[in-house]
Amino acid sequence: METKICLNCGELVPQGCCTCGTRQELADGLRVETLEQQVERVEGFYWHVHHDTLLEWCYDYEERREYILAHKPPEERELRLILFQPVRGELPGELVRAWQEHNRAWRERNRAWRERNRTRQKRNRARQEHNRACQKYAAEIESLHQNECPGCPWDGTTIFPLE
Repeated sequence: METKICLNCGELVPQGCCTCGTRQELADGLRVETLEQQVERVEGFYWHVHHDTLLEWCYDYEERREYILAHKPPEERELRLILFQPVRGELPGELVRAWQEHNRAWRERNRAWRERNRTRQKRNRARQEHNRACQKYAAEIESLHQNECPGCPWDGTTIFPLE
């Protein structure tokens, strides 16, 4: 079946009949078995997810398609949508396993990053509490400092004040 892509809504349409109703400007697409098979794959290996990468994993076909329509230059959209296709053939097992390992490592990195962010937030809250306590007891701290560090050049911001 010959499938085309609507340049307005990005819908893959058979026989040139788009449902968006606003514009019937269609671009020639690639042959696919059925429209349902084409849009049914949401996640997997795809050709040309990005303009500079031949093959990569796409986590969400629909999200990427919408992004292309909303953010890519109008003159690039047609070609991007035509070439953005799921891999239909069988990829080498080594490549798939390497991707799976990469994906596991990426998820582990994301978990560590989230933990880092939680720890950083906890540290920031503790720092704010410390700063409030320093302000609250500033006079007492300064008095203790003067007693323990007589002749110190500290001016409230540095031990190297401008002369």
